[in-house]
Amino acid sequence: MSARARRGPRGNRAPPLAPLCCFSAALVVLWSPASQAFNLDVDQFTVYGGPEGSYFGYAVDFHVPAARTASVLVGAPKANTSQPDIVEGGAVYYCPWPAEGSVQCRQIPFDTTSK
Repeated sequence: MSARARRGPRGNRAPPLAPLCCFSAALVVLWSPASQAFNLDVDQFTVYGGPEGSYFGYAVDFHVPAARTASVLVGAPKANTSQPDIVEGGAVYYCPWPAEGSVQCRQIPFDTTSK
C-alpha cells in the first residue's frame, strides 16, 4: 500500500483506532453494573424439585406478601398442567421458604380451561 493510500482526505494521516477502541471498551467495562449471585442460607440450605424434564428452576423469583414472610416462585416452562389438549404448556410453582419438613412446591393454577 502506498503512503498516499494511508492518508485521510486532506492528506493527514488517520489516527490509529486501536487505542480509541481499547479506551472505549475499558469505559464500558468499568461503568457497567456488575451482576451478582447470592445464597440465602449456605448452612441450612433448601433444595426444591419439580417434574422431570420440565426445566424446573428456569426462572426463580421471590414473593413477599407481607413483612417477614417470603416464598419462592419457580418457573418450569415445559411442565404439563391440567389444561385439556395442551402439552408442555409450562407452569409456575409456589415454594414456601424456608421449607419446613417435607413441604413440597405446589403448582399455581392459572388457566384451567384453555380459553
